[in-house]
Amino acid sequence: MLRSSALLVRSSLRRAPALAARPRSLALRSLSTLPAEPTFSQLPPNWRKLDYPALEVMDTSELKSLQDLLAREHERVTVQRVDAKEQQRKVLRVECDLDLKRIAKIETWIEAVQRDSRRNW
Repeated sequence: MLRSSALLVRSSLRRAPALAARPRSLALRSLSTLPAEPTFSQLPPNWRKLDYPALEVMDTSELKSLQDLLAREHERVTVQRVDAKEQQRKVLRVECDLDLKRIAKIETWIEAVQRDSRRNW
């Protein structure tokens, strides 16, 4: 029993050096390659499942780019809904209605996050 606990202690001590920090020059080099303002170039694949806590942790630049992309998506879905109504495609029209509701809900959450006083620091 004593021998197995000693092996356990030794094995845990061996794992610690694996978490050693990178040399300082590599750390500085990686910081210089980060973009100044992280933004979205397209809507995230799970944008329909975004919720308030997920939006709360985003940067202001990410929220602004998401707002712009949602505005474009709103226009696209509106055009698609008009076409679906003309072609009498009820399922597509209802899906467009649901997407428009999701976009409106996400936009109100973004506005609430931007008004939050804790973000002004």
